[in-house]
Amino acid sequence: MQHTNPNFSYHITFTNELVEAFDYGRISRDYLQCIKVNTLYSEADFFICGPRPMMSAVKSILLDNLVKPDNIHIEEFSF
Repeated sequence: MQHTNPNFSYHITFTNELVEAFDYGRISRDYLQCIKVNTLYSEADFFICGPRPMMSAVKSILLDNLVKPDNIHIEEFSF
């Protein structure tokens, strides 16, 4: 998808295990700043997929940073 849309990016993060070539740890305000997501808050759409507590935490961070609710898309599922 990145090849056809230069404005598309994604980040896969593991919380419970270290996986080579992927980020590790909880998604936080500092993490989003580190990967420069904070520079996109006013213009991007955000698609969140993962365990419910993580999705809720990330949604709260985005809303706290004035991301419009219509720009936050959540894929609900459970393990």
